[in-house]
Amino acid sequence: MRSVEEVKIKKNKNMQTFKALIYSFRFPQFFFFISVLMMGFFSGGTKQIHSIPIILKLIFCAVSIFFLWWGNSLLNDFYDLEIDKITNRSRPLVRGLARPEDFKKFGFLFLFLSPIPTLFVDFWVFLISLLCVVLSILYSPLRWGKSPFSSLFIACGSSLVFLQGGLISGKTDFIFSLFLFLSLSLAATSKDLKDYEGEKGKVLNIFTFFGREKG
Repeated sequence: MRSVEEVKIKKNKNMQTFKALIYSFRFPQFFFFISVLMMGFFSGGTKQIHSIPIILKLIFCAVSIFFLWWGNSLLNDFYDLEIDKITNRSRPLVRGLARPEDFKKFGFLFLFLSPIPTLFVDFWVFLISLLCVVLSILYSPLRWGKSPFSSLFIACGSSLVFLQGGLISGKTDFIFSLFLFLSLSLAATSKDLKDYEGEKGKVLNIFTFFGREKG
């Protein structure tokens, strides 16, 4: 039988792990994807915004994005731990606030849970959510996010979320979705600059190949 002290220690560790999971969530990026979802929705017009079923569909989709992004953030922290020790020292795993195995476990759990809310939205929205899960697995666990084409994952994910918003409104703007993909494919490349010191010699991207200045 465990002592009161052991129970207290375990409780404190669980609370610390929970706080670390919360701190690892990237709120700015999450709000970006919610904005893209709403852009896709409003591209179909605003007539249905007062419809309760439509609002519920948007909420279900937002919950899906929430868990998708949370799972993606946790897995990214787990697989990039050595790089983060150089470039992102304030992150919970680097500070030792949680076990790396917990981030991996909860990361995959949240990732695989994320498509479930979209089952209540639409078959095609659900299918897109599954595709986003595949992209997330390719990006971090399979390390495609450390390839020269890493920006394509962010661009593709954003375009897919935009399409989800359009599907909910009933009108999908494929041309703007393509424009979003092309523009973010170029703009998202700049995110690799902040990780330059940790990635040089280990990861191939435009900055590690050409150098910080030329890249």
